[in-house]
Amino acid sequence: MEVTRILKETLLKYSTMSNAEIKELLVKEQVLCGTAGMASKKPEPANHLL
Repeated sequence: MEVTRILKETLLKYSTMSNAEIKELLVKEQVLCGTAGMASKKPEPANHLL
């Protein structure tokens, strides 16, 4: 299955990396996801300020 192949490739990639490299990659992914999440979220009206 495609999912199994992707999982195997991902595990192989991470198993050959150092902990510092993995941490750096995860931080980059979190930043990208966070930025994408903010960009796609519509601004909500600030009713609590009224």
